[in-house]
Amino acid sequence: MFGVLSGVLIVQINSKFSYGGAAGMLYQHLWDYIEGICGVRIEKQGITSFDRWLLTVGEKLQGGNDEFFTKLAFVCWTLWKVRCEFIFGKQSISLEGTMIRCQKAIKEFIQNMTNGQMKSNNIGLKQEVQQIWQKPPEDWIKMNVDGSFDMKTRKAGIGVVTRNSNGYVISVISKKVEVPDALTAVALALREAAQHAVGNGWNKVCFETDSSLLYSDFHRSDCRDLNWKVGSIVQDIHLLVYSIEYRKISLISRQANMATDWFAKQSRLEMSYIDWRRYPPSSLVGIWCSDGVPAPH
Repeated sequence: MFGVLSGVLIVQINSKFSYGGAAGMLYQHLWDYIEGICGVRIEKQGITSFDRWLLTVGEKLQGGNDEFFTKLAFVCWTLWKVRCEFIFGKQSISLEGTMIRCQKAIKEFIQNMTNGQMKSNNIGLKQEVQQIWQKPPEDWIKMNVDGSFDMKTRKAGIGVVTRNSNGYVISVISKKVEVPDALTAVALALREAAQHAVGNGWNKVCFETDSSLLYSDFHRSDCRDLNWKVGSIVQDIHLLVYSIEYRKISLISRQANMATDWFAKQSRLEMSYIDWRRYPPSSLVGIWCSDGVPAPH
């Protein structure tokens, strides 16, 4: 697990980007921030490792303060992401920016829980599963996602098909990915779609998947119940999706997701259809027709 102390060390090393090398101030401010949001007094000088500190705090709270551990979990999660961005993405670190990200993540999670937007698996799956592809409401964007995984070859691909309220295809994402199973593939597809939506500034988006497992994980009220294989990906999806003003994630049948399935399979098979819009294969044309919308041109 990525510890808070490691996060502080990275902020110290990279402090020149934000605070002119004031490593001691960064160390102090970050721990003060953790104290502030978690409501716990931290004896910083006596900390030797994050896990020992967390165990000590847990014993003091007698394991009953869910709010504290929720806030702390989001702090650790944000620090871990900042660490990865610094190490692998060569991005600079801003202490103020990191704090803002922590606050935003905690606020959105609590709001979603309070408003009932993150519903339990049993409640979420009571909705009727859509059997055929349908156009989204006016001014909305619909993004269908799917993943394709072959157990024998261990090859995988993802597909994302974006259409507007007239049914016209706006964009298609089709790429090969390296994953251990089918669930991870479709989770990556949904994250890719969410990133694409946020990047384009779309504020009315409906996401659709035929994966009941992914749909269930997304709607779980307790992040501790997430499938460990895709838990981190699902949490990324939460942050992205809930940053969209109007959004919805629906479970649909395989029949209603055939176009996206087609692109996911093509990427898994490493088949390139760069000109699919002008010269679509007959198999794809048949899917467009069954969806009841005009084929792209």
